[in-house]
Amino acid sequence: MDLTQYQSTLLEMLATHEELISNLYKIYAGKIISHNDFWSKIAAEEIEHAQWIRNLQEKIKENLVLFKEGRFSKWVVQSSLDYTQKKIIEAQNNPITAVEALNTALERERSMIESKVFEIFKSDAKELEIVLAALSAGTQDHIERLQEALNEV
Repeated sequence: MDLTQYQSTLLEMLATHEELISNLYKIYAGKIISHNDFWSKIAAEEIEHAQWIRNLQEKIKENLVLFKEGRFSKWVVQSSLDYTQKKIIEAQNNPITAVEALNTALERERSMIESKVFEIFKSDAKELEIVLAALSAGTQDHIERLQEALNEV
């Protein structure tokens, strides 16, 4: 697999990760009725994040975006995909409290920031820098909102 294809595959995996997190939040919205609007809104924002990531694929094809060499591997992303899928199955099949859902969501969002997933790209394109900053800020905003909700429960 050449570098461009590898990068494109990794981006698709990251977009899928955002969609899985959205699916998890949609399950929480259905199970924790008192916080339905909260979870539904964050789930929709995760879908928007996935779309932004997919838009980066075009930039790779135009050679406007490159990954920082050795910064990230498919194995790391696959591990997170598998873990998120496991959490989805658990949420589908078991009762869940608001505190459990918020803690799981916080852990998922923090893992994105701690792994510096939005720092794997390098580019001279200002447009890309804006998208990456928005993705990072959106994830940080989710962390803050989740923590605030957890403090209120």
